[in-house]
Amino acid sequence: MVVIFNLTLGMITPPVGGLLFVTSNVSKVPLTALTRELKPFLIAHGIVLVLLTFVPALSNWLPHAMGFK
Repeated sequence: MVVIFNLTLGMITPPVGGLLFVTSNVSKVPLTALTRELKPFLIAHGIVLVLLTFVPALSNWLPHAMGFK
């Protein structure tokens, strides 16, 4: 779960963010404007990543609720 969440963060983070370039081309919005609007989402993504990393119960509750140990 942490690896997948990190990969999504890497795909939307500016220097190499592949999804950032695709979104910019599809929406015809300049990359600088898109990056400026992305900051609150990156902050939220970082907070959730820290929580998932240091509180493992957050990512393990669903498999545990379904009976997997």
